[in-house]
Amino acid sequence: MHLWDELKPEATAESTLGRIASLPPDSSALLVGHEPGMTMILSLLVSGKGRGSGHPHTAPLSINFKKGGVARLRILSTVPDVRGELRWLATPRQIGCLG
Repeated sequence: MHLWDELKPEATAESTLGRIASLPPDSSALLVGHEPGMTMILSLLVSGKGRGSGHPHTAPLSINFKKGGVARLRILSTVPDVRGELRWLATPRQIGCLG
């Protein structure tokens, strides 16, 4: 497990996408973060409008990420753009049922 400053509430989407771009393609990541940042990051990754794409950083997809939730991503590519596949989202309530 790695804790990233790039997932703190004050971090920018650009810094988070840059950190995700350092992961090897076809790797998996579990992201736990805060809103509204996580919705923006997930939307940019899944839509392909992330870091390096030249697109403005607006959330093009509607993803309902709950505060305290977890998202599992598969990193599809990092060059030239960072792109990911959203595998699943879990709400805090769902996570609580696991314990």
